[in-house]
Amino acid sequence: MELNYSEQYRGRVRILWLSSPDDFHQTFHPHQLLQRKAEVLDIIGDWNQAEAIHRYSLELAEVQKDERLQAEGQVLLAGVLFKKGRYSETYDLLGKALKYYERVDDQQAVGRILAEIGNVHRAQGDYDRAMEFYQRHLKIAEALEDNYAISQTVGNMGNIYRVRGQHAQALAYTLKFLQNAQELGDKRNLGVAYGVLGNIYRHQGLLDKAMEVYRRQLVIMTELGDIRSRTYALGNVGRIYLLQYNYPMAREYYSRHLALAEELGDKRSISFAEGSLGGLYKALLAFPKALNHYQRAIDLCRELKLRPELAENLNQMVELFLLQGKAGQAKQLNAEALEVAAEIGKQEIKFASRLLQARIAAQSDRTAAEGMMRALVDDRLNHSQTAEVCYQLFKLTGDFDDKRKARVAYQSAYNAAPDLAVRLRLEELTEME
Repeated sequence: MELNYSEQYRGRVRILWLSSPDDFHQTFHPHQLLQRKAEVLDIIGDWNQAEAIHRYSLELAEVQKDERLQAEGQVLLAGVLFKKGRYSETYDLLGKALKYYERVDDQQAVGRILAEIGNVHRAQGDYDRAMEFYQRHLKIAEALEDNYAISQTVGNMGNIYRVRGQHAQALAYTLKFLQNAQELGDKRNLGVAYGVLGNIYRHQGLLDKAMEVYRRQLVIMTELGDIRSRTYALGNVGRIYLLQYNYPMAREYYSRHLALAEELGDKRSISFAEGSLGGLYKALLAFPKALNHYQRAIDLCRELKLRPELAENLNQMVELFLLQGKAGQAKQLNAEALEVAAEIGKQEIKFASRLLQARIAAQSDRTAAEGMMRALVDDRLNHSQTAEVCYQLFKLTGDFDDKRKARVAYQSAYNAAPDLAVRLRLEELTEME
């Protein structure tokens, strides 16, 4: 029988919240009850409270000197901290749990933690290390003949290829992930696979294909009653409408995403919906509305300590202020984005924040801005990033050599991975000739 997620969710809320006092520090509760209560909080996006409960549960396990419960608690706490973007703490906790499970030779748990460590590296943009841990997980899963774990790690590896822009490999691994989910009757991961497949098609500019699989994702998550995943599926459909310049339909789906996330109380999903609506109104040049939505997204990211998402939303608002010629406000937000980017160490966010810093400087000192942009170009940039710097230099200086370099780099990026954003830049540069 297919698990109905919404019924499970409602049941947990009813049982756990009515069975547990608000002040969980005052009375002892079994670890399982604490963990399940924290799981409910995790589902609805109240990660601060979930973190507090997991920490309390871990303290009890340490007092009891129960190593198994300590390891379980470390993994659960790491899961919440990961969602909050606290990667260093996540990594440390997973490392401690890994040592325990290796010592007791629990290979299934070892594989699961290796995958989680891979997720940390992926979130920080260290894709080579992420792939290394996913491959170690895959080797263990295959030795155990754990088809579910094999399916999961194949999906993770497909995601790495996608973010690297290696669309052919990403497609192959994601289709394998999808096939495994179908064979296992794993309907939820089938929906996840459709979502990843949609991301690949979207980046390739295959918007009709992306829409088709995103809609399949939405149908599956709706059938399962998985409200949280359904909110993200609605957002995915809205994003395709935005890329197709169908702004009324984009607004409808983004608004549905927001309403459902608010009904669930999932603050993380709410922040995503607010950011999406900010992007929509920015495209419509409705700057006051865009500003309001971005500000709500930023406030939630600050509250939940979602540092990668915070930096990305800050950068979007900086772009918004630059479009309006408000360099002072842009500079203030950019300073925060640079600080957050340095903390999380994600190369893509650091690059975007530093390029925006140079563009802000161009409002008052074009020579200094040019120097900052040229200093960004080094061997660590990928083709798309090199192209974007050269493109901004051409806009700043009018130097046709920078335009030529931008075209060459964009073309190299597009040849390696046909990406929609890159194609649009190439078309823009071609029209200038």
